[in-house]
Amino acid sequence: MEDKLGAQGFCKGSNHSDTDPLLFGKPITLRVEPNVEINSPPLLSILSSIGGEDSCLAAGFSPKAGTLSLITASSIVNHTVNRAVLSNQKTYYFAAFSENINECHMNSIKAYKTEEKPTATTANCEKTNTVTDSMSDTQSNNSTEIVKPETKSYSGDPKGNTMQLIVTGLRLLLAKAVGVNILMTLKAFLV
Repeated sequence: MEDKLGAQGFCKGSNHSDTDPLLFGKPITLRVEPNVEINSPPLLSILSSIGGEDSCLAAGFSPKAGTLSLITASSIVNHTVNRAVLSNQKTYYFAAFSENINECHMNSIKAYKTEEKPTATTANCEKTNTVTDSMSDTQSNNSTEIVKPETKSYSGDPKGNTMQLIVTGLRLLLAKAVGVNILMTLKAFLV
């Protein structure tokens, strides 16, 4: 039997790290529902994006019941709002997405799409200064650009971050050991 398993069977369950989550059975789902429900109609908004799907946002409604209907040029799509998000004001928010939404309906409230198209604008951050050089009478144009600060991206990998921290610590320890050895060698020769 040992020949059939070999080394692979011996090491089979030990390929996890300390940062892997431990799971015991099915996860628990916790839902928080307000004990006093306020009857509040939804505020509907149709939001358009430049290159993607349109969205219908139902905001500030209660109770969490009903359907959100999206009417496009070719079809009607119904979404149940049972996964709506609860806000601090004990009302709910729900967003539904579809291509080219014309109308949005929920609990006899309707919203229509406006014909304004969003436009992409870019901010001009360039500033041109005229600087006079006191040594010469010529004027030169210097362009001062405002540049975004360099952003550093941090890895979300805890195992990689731990290894990087350990390697940095070992480098520091090695540098200290070399420094102490050099000082002790110099002291031995000078005494």
